[in-house]
Amino acid sequence: MARQDHGIEHEPALNGVFDRSQDASEDKANRILAKGAKRDALSAYEHSIHDELAYLPDDLDRPALIDRDFSCNACGYNLRGLVLGQPCPECNHVQYERPSAADREGYAHWLASRMKATSVTKSWVIVFVVAFLSGLWSVFGAFWNAGVGGWSSFFAIAVWGPAVEEVMKIALIAVIIERTPYLFVSRAQILIGAIGAGLMFAIIENFLYLFVYVPNPPEWLVVWRWTVCVALHVGCTLVAGMGAAKVWHKQITQMRCVPVPVDMRYLFAAILIHGVYNGTATVMEVSGAF
Repeated sequence: MARQDHGIEHEPALNGVFDRSQDASEDKANRILAKGAKRDALSAYEHSIHDELAYLPDDLDRPALIDRDFSCNACGYNLRGLVLGQPCPECNHVQYERPSAADREGYAHWLASRMKATSVTKSWVIVFVVAFLSGLWSVFGAFWNAGVGGWSSFFAIAVWGPAVEEVMKIALIAVIIERTPYLFVSRAQILIGAIGAGLMFAIIENFLYLFVYVPNPPEWLVVWRWTVCVALHVGCTLVAGMGAAKVWHKQITQMRCVPVPVDMRYLFAAILIHGVYNGTATVMEVSGAF
């Protein structure tokens, strides 16, 4: 058995190895520091001085004219062609947030560099991984309604359940848009990811219903689950995905950080559609309509 000597004379620094990267025992620390540096870099870009509000437009060291697409925070009107600080023609909102310069150490600079370094192949791999994991992850939301009785059971089916499921189906896409939007290269990818998430969720839910919850299901139920229910889940997630794609497009074209990664109007619409379906189906089942 080889003798293990842990004396200080065997330390790398005392044997001419001063480079931290050459010490295998430091590999884990190096990886942790590298991840931390990446997070710190994003945080620094998100809070760069070059992205601060311009309270004195005339004193800016670059033209105050908004020379590219840049939407009003209040109504979404395109402020291109206006002078910074000029009221929005649509809603009269005065906005001092200025377009970030891609050649300065700000969010636009960070986003442009990351977009340039992301390959199309990697982007598509991310899309399919997100679709699979989103569908799998959101299935857990379906179990949150178990064990609830009485009127609260209808609330869980028609309100709480749809809200949880739709949020969880779009959650991973929203996280990517908020933290690493450069991983998507087109709005189509976001929509495909949303469709995939809804489809994966529907497939898993159908297998649970038809092979676990309902032993020997009637033929009409099988057909219903694989047509109407699949269309419901895919359609609702697609609606929410449209809201995510809209925000992402604004983020990429205007090179600006977004406060909310999904247009909430689209997400609420998806929840409403899902809730109306669940509530209607529940009432029809209780009334004996089917």
